[in-house]
Amino acid sequence: MLRILSFIALLTLGGAFFWSYTYVRENQTAPLQIKEPQFFTINKGEAALQVLKRLHDGNTIQMPLLLFKFLAKLSPETYHFQAGEYELLPGETLETLFAKFRTGEHILYPLTVPEGLLTADIVELIAKADFLEGELPEAEITKETLLLPETYHFARGTSRRAVFKRMEKACHTLLEKLWETRPKDHFLKTKEDLLIFASIVEKESKLDGERPLIASVFLNRLEKGMPLQADSTLSYGFYLSEGRQINQGLSREDLKTPSPYNTYLNTGLPPAAICHPGRASLEASLTPEKTDYLYFVADGTGGHVFAKDYLTHKRNHQKWRKIRAEIKKAQAKK
Repeated sequence: MLRILSFIALLTLGGAFFWSYTYVRENQTAPLQIKEPQFFTINKGEAALQVLKRLHDGNTIQMPLLLFKFLAKLSPETYHFQAGEYELLPGETLETLFAKFRTGEHILYPLTVPEGLLTADIVELIAKADFLEGELPEAEITKETLLLPETYHFARGTSRRAVFKRMEKACHTLLEKLWETRPKDHFLKTKEDLLIFASIVEKESKLDGERPLIASVFLNRLEKGMPLQADSTLSYGFYLSEGRQINQGLSREDLKTPSPYNTYLNTGLPPAAICHPGRASLEASLTPEKTDYLYFVADGTGGHVFAKDYLTHKRNHQKWRKIRAEIKKAQAKK
């Protein structure tokens, strides 16, 4: 009789285990009870059972919480969730959802930093990103901070300081990588010079395909000991000394104003970068086109016309003045 009772008990336990396994498996592989995408946040320090209770209270999952408590004891690694903001999708199962929670596959928000910005502009972009948290330590922000312009992706709640540091690290990493590929006889001898030079190339051209040509002009001028004569450096100097807008026009008197950034009066590079250059300008500065160009002027279409001698450049400049006058006349009629 005892053997029979033991056998019956064993069958009952086996049946209960099989039923429980089947029930759990069916619930884990069944679609979530949602009809459209939802956002769900796991807070820092929040226990897995608290997360499951919120999902249960919202009718997203149907299994009893007691069963989850039991399963969590059997397999705690399955319920080791990472904090972050997640997207719950129709048709998704508990199995795939928990996998996202474990691996931290949370929503990432893009933050695009355009090339050619000043540090103050980038700081403002970071400050306005509402998915970031915290303040930027003012002591760590300087005009000389190296930041790489590109599109980054961050989870909601990332600290603004961490964002700033990531951009700084990305710039140092790229500079190191590109510097290793430079021609050994390159005129620019330090990474600081490369950054300064690339910042001028960045501000003088908005077309990726033209940057190697712009770089060739400035490199040819440096090699010949000629002044760079870049309006962008002079504008940056007035931004530092007088708080002028970067895009403000320059007068003839401005060209004569002494300044470390006046590349009409001074030869060589200015003392620091005038903006944060992107990858394209850095690469163009290391591998410019091989040309004899010494001059360039706008062509009215967003690009430039290049010249090897001053006489040709002067004619090109006269053409540009006519184009600019026609543009102003057309704008006045609107």
